[in-house]
Amino acid sequence: MFITLVKKKILYNWHFLYFLLLFLILFSTLSPSVGLIDAGELIFGIEYLNILHPTGYPFFTLLGKVFFLFLPFLPPAFKGNLFSFFIGFLAIIILYFLIKKITNDKLISLIFITIFAFSNLFWSIVNEIEVYSLVVFLIVLICYLFLKSKKINITYFLFYILGISLTHHLMILAIILPILIYFFLTKKKKITILLIFLFLGFSFYLYLPIRASLKPLFNWGNPKDFLRFFWHISGKQYRIWSFSLSMEEVIRNFFKEINFLLKEMLYFYFLLSFWGIYFLFKKNKNFALILIFTVIIGILNAVNYGIPDIQPYYLPAFIPLIIFSAEGFVNIKVFCQKIIKSAFLVLTFLLLIILNYQNNNKRNYYLAEDFTFNILQSLPENALVITDWWDFYSPSLYFRHLKKIRQDLIIIDKELLRRTFYLEYLKKVYSNFLDTVKEELKEYEKYLYQFEYGKLKNNLDIQRAYVKLLKKFIENKKEKAFIVYLNLRDYDLKALLINKKLIPYFLAFQVKDTGEYEYYDFNNLKYRRPQKILNERENLIIDYYKKMINLNIYFLEKSNQKEKIEELKKILLKF
Repeated sequence: MFITLVKKKILYNWHFLYFLLLFLILFSTLSPSVGLIDAGELIFGIEYLNILHPTGYPFFTLLGKVFFLFLPFLPPAFKGNLFSFFIGFLAIIILYFLIKKITNDKLISLIFITIFAFSNLFWSIVNEIEVYSLVVFLIVLICYLFLKSKKINITYFLFYILGISLTHHLMILAIILPILIYFFLTKKKKITILLIFLFLGFSFYLYLPIRASLKPLFNWGNPKDFLRFFWHISGKQYRIWSFSLSMEEVIRNFFKEINFLLKEMLYFYFLLSFWGIYFLFKKNKNFALILIFTVIIGILNAVNYGIPDIQPYYLPAFIPLIIFSAEGFVNIKVFCQKIIKSAFLVLTFLLLIILNYQNNNKRNYYLAEDFTFNILQSLPENALVITDWWDFYSPSLYFRHLKKIRQDLIIIDKELLRRTFYLEYLKKVYSNFLDTVKEELKEYEKYLYQFEYGKLKNNLDIQRAYVKLLKKFIENKKEKAFIVYLNLRDYDLKALLINKKLIPYFLAFQVKDTGEYEYYDFNNLKYRRPQKILNERENLIIDYYKKMINLNIYFLEKSNQKEKIEELKKILLKF
């Protein structure tokens, strides 16, 4: 009888069915493969318990490892994407209960989790592995716990979560700072014990020095001591892009963010958030102030950060705006009729699906996998590849260490080569090859340590040693040296190619003494066109395919190989 009652409740509870619908739609767009940007590094990092790029993300790494252990039968890339998806969907559920607690209205809560779930901003971070889905989860959990923090046990748990959040991503400081200030002002007698719980959560950061001391395979930043640990968690490596922009750039970034958020919230809901600020302030002044400061800090951080993929940094502002907008909606009486709310839900749902589904559909997304595999499979045995392209190098880490594909190749990221931790990785993986450049490596390593510790006297010394090392890499591989560069105007590349020529070889460039061209059969090219609308980063790869095919056509025309030229022209039409 009990089971029958439960079944009936589920069957007739359309809220549950609506959540199921959200789940299925989002899940239908989940990527099956490794993606661009940090995906390869993150999956590799979780599987091997590496140290990830700054700020280290220890909680993400350990949580991911536990998740992976429960799914040993799935490919690592899909496990990573599934991990991000489940964290993101849990965040949606918490956001629903958060909005329902504020508005006391289930339908309105469904409207606003729909806006959030089907926004490009959220959708793009839950259909493949990224650290940002955990950012969303932690921010909405912090908000929810704050609303229930009248109970002291909840407050203790809130501070534990604040501590964990500090170990994840610096953008979460946007909400952590105002909450800490609030409790310092209102709970002075309890502050000592609250800080104990904060540091318990923060203790996840102990993973970094402990794991670094055990010398994992990819030990980013090598945070083995306090100084290097501080550099890593504070993102020293990225400070060059943070709060270094001109006022003109900051203003431009501000309007860019506002315009982005306007579109994400369908304009109307964005404007409604200002109405909601007033009413939430009347209802819960403290929470409203915390959200206002979260928006301000989040925007200030985003507009002062000069990186291409800035959209995820809008999340700390986006989440409070969703909450404010929901409060604004519930305080417009005409909207509170059930039929009106239902109409808003249906229209919002359909409109966002129409606008955003194709932007985020990664169901058959193999762009990064195919691009990386095409290059790797074409290269001769034991070849050297030097690259400046993270969207090639990050997936190559996945192929080498998790798929065990083309482990004979020596693949070097020229930008990571500017970090001492990376030299240690290269020594572990390519020890025999590095034995052939001992003198050059020793000289460069000396200057690199001086650079990292701020003791370098002459920048020209390290630049000369850097170029000398790269040239020695190429010299030792002779006709088996290749480059995969996004930017062929790279300053360092000019120095490397003195008395050398770059000749296209399939999708890479071969570094040669002569201009002799060698054709690689393009019928081996594997390309599965993505179903989604491509973004700027993805279009760079498509443009690269076209460029390399056209360059191969150019060299074939020199030798009048008409049949091969026609083949390449047909292949070019795929792009």
